[in-house]
Amino acid sequence: MNELAPDRAPRAHDDGIALSLRLNGRDRQARVAPSARLSAALRDAFGCEGVKVGCDAGDCGACTVLVDDAPVCACLMPALRAEGRSVETVEGLAQGDVPGRLQRAFLRHGAAQCGICTPGMLMAAEGLLRQDRAPDRAQVEEALSGVLCRCTGYAKIVSAVLDVAAEDRAGPDGAVGQRIERIDGVPKVLGTDRFGADGWPAGTLAVRLVRSPYHHAGFSLGDLAAWQAANPGIEAVLTAADVPGRNLHGVIPPLADQPVFAESVARFRGEPVAAVVGPRDLVEQLDLTDFPVTWDERPAVLTTEAALAEGAPQLHHTRAGNILVRGFVRKGAPEQALKGAAAVVEGAFSTGFIEHAYIEPEAGFARRAGDRIEVWGCTQAPHMDRDDLALIMGLPVDAVRILPSSVGGGFGSKLDLSFQPYLAIAAWVTGQPCGMVFTRAESMMGSTKRHPSAITARIGADADGRLTGMEFEGHFNTGAYASWGPTVANRVPVHASGPYFLPAYQAKSAAVHSHCPPSGAFRGFGVPQSAVAQECLFDELADALGLDRLDFRIRNALTVGQPTVTGQVFAQGVGIRACLEALVPHWQERRASVAAFNAAQAARGSPLRRGVGVAGMWYGCGNTSLPNPSTIRVGLKTDGTLVLHQGAVDIGQGSNTVITQICAEALGLPVSAFTLIGADTDLTPDAGKTSASRQTFVSGAASLRAGAALRAQLLRYLNVGADADLRLSGSIVSAGTASYDLASLAGQANELGYVLMAEESYDPPTSPLDENGQGEPYAAYGWGAHLAEIQVDCELGTIKVLELICAHDVGRAINPTLLEGQIEGGSAQGLGLALMEEYIPGRTENLHDYLIPTFGDVPRVQSILIEDADAHGPFGAKGIGEQVLIPTAPAILNALRDATGAVVRDLPATPDKVLRAMRAAQNPG
Repeated sequence: MNELAPDRAPRAHDDGIALSLRLNGRDRQARVAPSARLSAALRDAFGCEGVKVGCDAGDCGACTVLVDDAPVCACLMPALRAEGRSVETVEGLAQGDVPGRLQRAFLRHGAAQCGICTPGMLMAAEGLLRQDRAPDRAQVEEALSGVLCRCTGYAKIVSAVLDVAAEDRAGPDGAVGQRIERIDGVPKVLGTDRFGADGWPAGTLAVRLVRSPYHHAGFSLGDLAAWQAANPGIEAVLTAADVPGRNLHGVIPPLADQPVFAESVARFRGEPVAAVVGPRDLVEQLDLTDFPVTWDERPAVLTTEAALAEGAPQLHHTRAGNILVRGFVRKGAPEQALKGAAAVVEGAFSTGFIEHAYIEPEAGFARRAGDRIEVWGCTQAPHMDRDDLALIMGLPVDAVRILPSSVGGGFGSKLDLSFQPYLAIAAWVTGQPCGMVFTRAESMMGSTKRHPSAITARIGADADGRLTGMEFEGHFNTGAYASWGPTVANRVPVHASGPYFLPAYQAKSAAVHSHCPPSGAFRGFGVPQSAVAQECLFDELADALGLDRLDFRIRNALTVGQPTVTGQVFAQGVGIRACLEALVPHWQERRASVAAFNAAQAARGSPLRRGVGVAGMWYGCGNTSLPNPSTIRVGLKTDGTLVLHQGAVDIGQGSNTVITQICAEALGLPVSAFTLIGADTDLTPDAGKTSASRQTFVSGAASLRAGAALRAQLLRYLNVGADADLRLSGSIVSAGTASYDLASLAGQANELGYVLMAEESYDPPTSPLDENGQGEPYAAYGWGAHLAEIQVDCELGTIKVLELICAHDVGRAINPTLLEGQIEGGSAQGLGLALMEEYIPGRTENLHDYLIPTFGDVPRVQSILIEDADAHGPFGAKGIGEQVLIPTAPAILNALRDATGAVVRDLPATPDKVLRAMRAAQNPG
């Protein structure tokens, strides 16, 4: 761990009450505040930072510990109730640094992704296993149901608990294609992985934001000095006047528009206007209702329809009509094509805000180091953070250092700056380390969201079932500030056709400002929304033509040599047909079984009905028609230490492992030979942001090149051929009978201490889109198709997803276990989009009003990995992160229509909407 995050000394409360307990088998005592939660006492007074806090409301279960052998949400238990009792945390499951059997099972199965929920999962599972050493699946799911996970989809967690008694064998040490364990997995299961709220220096001051309670308001600040004087101990009160440089930030520099602190006008509920800095105990207990700010609530527009209406309040005077940006793709003459079609279907679709709901709230700390500022915390884009923070601080770029902590889920939202500017300014002004952890409410009201969408589409086909033309228009609510709105508006028209050949096509999009939290990146950049419209209409079109719905997709699937809607022609790597065809036997079998089930249920008067749905997808890997480089460095020291500088932030998807596997394969040495230096803007080259399914594809390609370049150097020193089998033992590198002592190169070591080093970059080839959206926006696409089987209670309107079968063309499966984990987790998020998730500003700012899938919601998931190699990807690999979510929701909606005839076009498909749609289907007049 980097020196910026030293071991944090327990934070005792000298004026608190003595608490004695038996902690992980040892008698311990500390002083705690009388009102302290057990979670806070364990972390702060006893130093057990493996206890994670995600909500402080008992909703997420990340803080689960055992009290007298029983699982307890530590955030709900007053610390003093643990007096004299046995308390066990994740730190107590291991023998020192050696994981216990349950922890080993989690590692074998890939049950820990980001790792923030892992301690809670382990403790809940341990509580069950102490009651029953051989529980069944239902018992495991029930016992762990109080712990939420946003990454895994739960399947591998359940498998790990069921497999705890299995013999623990050493995993493979191979490279590409091997199911090796995560190289960063052990700290995740031990509870020693450090996230943004962990490892703060002793004496770190707390920073707390004063936020707007209104969607739209003018405001004025009162006498801040007098308020500070009335609250002794407060070190600083910060406002826009204290920003040393530019009071603006944004992920797309030319469109940067979001102030660090609002000045005179707040444009969304939760926008910061000031910050208070002081000792943690003081700041955390402050009542900010008397903070000197006067609010003038103003009319707000919260939907695209309201924002586009005549006379609507304008959020930014330079963006007429509240339009941030428009997107456009046109090919051929869709108007004429649709007129001549044998069948045409059309529809209007809508989706709401979707919250990322990562279990780790935004958190970190900053400190001033002379004339530099250093920031530790959760982020997906350290070099982007550094560049934007330098402008905010008025510092040279090299005076800012970003050290990403482990990231407890991101999914796109942790690409944008959140806590970083406030901590940097506070640390700069006070000269002391300053930290911040957003409350769950703060995280949900202030973070970016998936864009709400309002979409209309028309699609036509000829009598043979061949697509002839499509028209698409989508408005996307981008909130108060730009964030990733332009990316969504530009990506959607490229993708709205789906992975099919369309000779005539037009797609228009607009990102529209509103008085809502900024909409940003969320696993798919708008493509999941457009896929709902396109794939649901495909089912209706197939039915209108009397064709099998899956066969209709297969006959229209893009193939090598066919132009996409942007005119791009691929000579290889187009795997959509293979994905669809892989579903054929499952489709046929389930169509038959569902028909039999429904007939039997109807005969007995049961309200239960089952349905099967299918949907395809495609997704361009990396940025749209923009430079997209990554750089990776690998070096050898005189003692044979092999170091990989890997700056692609791992947010749970496995980039630390996959990129090491790729480098190992290219270099010809085992993964175990590598020492990893993770993302750090001082120590690792820029590997770009972790988003857009780009890290395996782009950073992996750079890693391959770096490994191959270092291998070439070694082969020259050994004077052996290209196919030589390299070995490394201490400072001796060898191949066959040839050997070389790296110690002999001591005089040639560079400034980094390497005697041999390679640093390579890769930027996928793309071309700009012209005025009609024609060009080559991506070097490669990922392809996939999902089949969903569901059961509907036609009296209640409830939907239970029984099974998902997910076929994905991954190019080359670098690590099948990690790929399966992405498919299982992404499809669970797609299920949430379809059935339950909708963020409503001001109403769903917690994890009990905002619902995400739990153990009981997620079905069996069968992953089918298709390997249609892409020439640009490392060993043929393509991205997977976004792809896995996209087809799930339309497959579920198509299954609903198959089961009941109900057509739900306004997501989520909650029971009330399902019942209304069923009535409409039964009474079409």
